[in-house]
Amino acid sequence: MAFLILHKLFKRNGDLRFRLSPLFFVLCFVIGCVPSPSENANTPPIATDLHNYIKTQQLNRSDLWHFLSGKPLKDSSYFIDYARQNALKTFDGYSPTSIYKFSDTLRTDSITQEAYISDSLVAWYFGKSSDGSTPKLILLKDTLRVGANWIASENFLTSNGAVVQIKALVEDYYPVSGNNYKDVYWVSFTSTVKGSQNPIEPQYQNGAHLSRYFAKGIGEYLERCLDSKDSLIWSSELVETRIR
Repeated sequence: MAFLILHKLFKRNGDLRFRLSPLFFVLCFVIGCVPSPSENANTPPIATDLHNYIKTQQLNRSDLWHFLSGKPLKDSSYFIDYARQNALKTFDGYSPTSIYKFSDTLRTDSITQEAYISDSLVAWYFGKSSDGSTPKLILLKDTLRVGANWIASENFLTSNGAVVQIKALVEDYYPVSGNNYKDVYWVSFTSTVKGSQNPIEPQYQNGAHLSRYFAKGIGEYLERCLDSKDSLIWSSELVETRIR
């Protein structure tokens, strides 16, 4: 998600990167805030009420995210703002949806995306949810427990027209993360390209997997994109949550 959003924002507004020393970049890029195995519980609990678990629909909430990429080197920041709810039904019949705006740090331009959030489903729409051509991804589904899996998208259409199947798997649970986030679930999204067209975005290329980390009362706070050989390509992390 972060790679595609920043690609569009940079294309519109120019390069907003801030370069770091190589050593600092490597330390931040590799270490990040990924929970360690020692933080895992012996008997991981389950989460059954997804709406109350993530709680991202907070009026005037603004999240500052930090993006790092090694190929090519990019270091940048962007905002995700919760705007409002929309009563219109999605193309697949859900209502209401929540509207989120992604913008660069100067807030000179923005991209709008939508989400349907209920007790048993969190679906993300990469554009207007009422438009049947908008790519959709099921981020969370039913009961969260280690080993739970689902088809996040059977035919996800990338920005250059490639078609990808994306499977989701709850890999692990952590009672507390390094940033004191609680009840953290690590969910991996693995891509399989269908057809001869190859995606531009690294997270959708064949065998790539995007790890997303969700925390109770916060929602998603970390994304790590790895290629088919488990090499880290980029990461995006929640830095700060503000109430405007």
